[in-house]
Amino acid sequence: MVTIVVARKIGANDYGVFSYYLSILTILGPFFSLGLDNIVSKRLALISDSDNYHNKLMSNVFASRCVISFLIIFSFYVYYILYGDVNSTLLLIIVLSSLPMSFLNIEQFNQIYSSSHFTLRAVLVSSILGGCLKVVVAFSNQSIHLLLLVIFFEYSVLAILLLWGYLKQSGKVDIKFIEIKYIKSLLKESFPFIAIGLISGLYMRIDQIMISHMLGNVELGIYSIAVRFSEAAYYIPVAIIASYFPKMAALKESKSEFEKYLIKILSIILRISCILILSVFIFGYYFWGDIFGAEYIDSYNVMLILVVNLIFVSLGILGTRWSLLTNNEHYILHRVIFGAIVNVILNAIMIPVYGIYGAAFSSLFAQISSSYIGFLLNVNTRVLFIIQTKSIINSIYFWKKI
Repeated sequence: MVTIVVARKIGANDYGVFSYYLSILTILGPFFSLGLDNIVSKRLALISDSDNYHNKLMSNVFASRCVISFLIIFSFYVYYILYGDVNSTLLLIIVLSSLPMSFLNIEQFNQIYSSSHFTLRAVLVSSILGGCLKVVVAFSNQSIHLLLLVIFFEYSVLAILLLWGYLKQSGKVDIKFIEIKYIKSLLKESFPFIAIGLISGLYMRIDQIMISHMLGNVELGIYSIAVRFSEAAYYIPVAIIASYFPKMAALKESKSEFEKYLIKILSIILRISCILILSVFIFGYYFWGDIFGAEYIDSYNVMLILVVNLIFVSLGILGTRWSLLTNNEHYILHRVIFGAIVNVILNAIMIPVYGIYGAAFSSLFAQISSSYIGFLLNVNTRVLFIIQTKSIINSIYFWKKI
């Protein structure tokens, strides 16, 4: 709802500028997180809380993330001092969000310890407050600067509430737990995920960067609306797989049971994904134009292409968790690079010819390449490709029976 109001009020051009800087935040996200999210999930799932294990883990993660955030903010501040133009100001504002993002790994703690209600409440409150402020800024005709500051405020509120929930669950953040040697071991394990996250962010947002430079901010604004609504559904497979992750970790020693469980989870997710996609195809046409207005009408057809990504995003998310549990993390980087190369090449070819529709198809083909075909190309990950294929066949058979 907030996206609808803001997009209509500020217009496609300003919404394109706003989306451009949000894309930069997404690309830089892996530097802020240091690739530690998956490492936190893995360690919490495999090791029970003995001798304040999770307090030590979380304290060291917070410390390392805060340090890198301050360094990044300082670097961009120096850039702002040297150049001081509009673009450097907007970059500095959006990079400020890296500091509160340091505490977002508490979400992994809540998922593992069945405390997701803390995360849900925090997200709900921060989203409502942030949404209200975005609407106020949009209707008061303020600059994009203030709209980006609202993003910083929203992340700050989310971080404070998550930290409060963590402390309420007897979690501790204490300097006595912080050890340089421990941080080094975390960073050594997470280093591949920094590269993975950077390339993932690049290939998920490179289409928007290229559209901005090749077609302009108006086209980017139209395209971004489709992206925002198609990506909203991605939280479903993320939440489902996160909730089943502890049991996945428990079953990984039994190969047959582990594979059966993965097929079961993925089959459920794919059925839900198909229902959502069909709903968009059937009902979206009747309300899209009325909701967004004539300026964004082209975004509906783009969204129809992008929403199909949900199927392959689900495959990719499960693939990442499987790689973590089977110690195949380094292969994630291979397939992400493969997807990024496909996306950049296709965007360079298709955007000049087909515009934002070319970008949408490029994104879809890149997701298929990374999240499905990428597992086929390596003999060590081919077993997951088989699991994915069996899940797809199960889902098709399920719909045939209906």
